[in-house]
Amino acid sequence: MRNAIIEVRKRFPHDRVEILYAGCGPFATIALPLCHEFSADDISFTLVDLHEASIVSAKRVFEALGLGKFIRDYLTSDATTLEPLKKYHIILAEMMLRALEKEPQVAATTHLSKFLKKGGVFLPEKITVTACLADLDVEFDPVTQSERIILGDICALTKDTDEIKPVTLEIPDIQTENLNLLLATSVQIFDSISLGNCESGITQPFVVSDVGRFIPGDIIEFAYRVGPDPRFVCRVV
Repeated sequence: MRNAIIEVRKRFPHDRVEILYAGCGPFATIALPLCHEFSADDISFTLVDLHEASIVSAKRVFEALGLGKFIRDYLTSDATTLEPLKKYHIILAEMMLRALEKEPQVAATTHLSKFLKKGGVFLPEKITVTACLADLDVEFDPVTQSERIILGDICALTKDTDEIKPVTLEIPDIQTENLNLLLATSVQIFDSISLGNCESGITQPFVVSDVGRFIPGDIIEFAYRVGPDPRFVCRVV
């Protein structure tokens, strides 16, 4: 976020950088440190969270630290339906788990990106989910961890994504008896700053359990489901 602010200030040298922080939680932990790196003339945050208790807490924290001047607004709102009256230089959506399951990161990204100024920055810049095969007996052992067999990317979520379309991938001609289907997540946060395999809880591998056994030549469909239980639905077709 710090690097994004520096870059955006170069692009908009005469503007106060307006930042929408969706999913700020009770402490808005990404925003707080930046208030000691920049002045209130440089940046302004609009904090958004679905839970009123989080917004009440965040407001209490900023006011207690004398940082209220950095906040444009506190909004108790669903980031997937929020209709702000302005556009922002930076939008941060921080509401994801590994393999984009359970949390509304996809719905928030596709919705909020409409409120980004031209030339602005959406964080994270890109979230990629990749399907692969691995032997679970050694996958989580740092000493004997085997190389995964990459099937292909099933999602590349960016500010320009309208929807995640179904993807089909073929199981290669290999011995599959001891292999499981995994979804691996990587996150390009901004520029060269990224989270790779197992560098965070959100980039831990996700073991797909709803496909069952598969054999060489099988075609697996990966379809993303939005709504109250967002996740990839995987099946042999």
